[in-house]
Amino acid sequence: MDQPRLSEKDQIEWERVLAPSGSGDVAGTLFRLRKHLKQNYALSMMAIGRFLEVGGGGVSRDYAAAKKCYEKALLREPRLIEALLGIARLTYYGRGVERDVGKAKALYEYLAESDEPVALYMLGIISWRDEKDIATAVAYFSRCVGAGHVTARLRLAELRIRSGSVISGGLQWVWALGSVLAVSVRNPYDERLRTS
Repeated sequence: MDQPRLSEKDQIEWERVLAPSGSGDVAGTLFRLRKHLKQNYALSMMAIGRFLEVGGGGVSRDYAAAKKCYEKALLREPRLIEALLGIARLTYYGRGVERDVGKAKALYEYLAESDEPVALYMLGIISWRDEKDIATAVAYFSRCVGAGHVTARLRLAELRIRSGSVISGGLQWVWALGSVLAVSVRNPYDERLRTS
């Protein structure tokens, strides 16, 4: 499953439109996104959904509206990874919808078929915290690390510590924390740090 990609020209335009959101001007970015709806409808709706889900910068959280935006994006681009992750996240945490771990897990499993790191990470969390299946959690976190995700290393170390391997788990945790810090110092928004 490939996520729809933008042409180089469109990518430059999207970066120009979205750049102010890093400065905290989320409301201004939402205004510019709404202007771009006709050109890039699915990506605009997905981005608007994310802003409504997260809130801040002059935008109030509205989970129900965020879910509608994600659904509208998926009507145009059924394989849009960020929109699928958004719906799975809202469903797992019960934000704007009734919490349903089974439905969220099914969406994450669909995304994990292509080794989507955030989906693998969340499947590890679901296996560990909701299903109490440590072996499956370790398998998902290991696949996640294999896909380049650094935060999953912390979860693997934590599971090792909880299983009784305090020294080796502690050493693994320190090493993992160093990896997370090294990546986050360079770019705190690096995709390898995302957990949802």
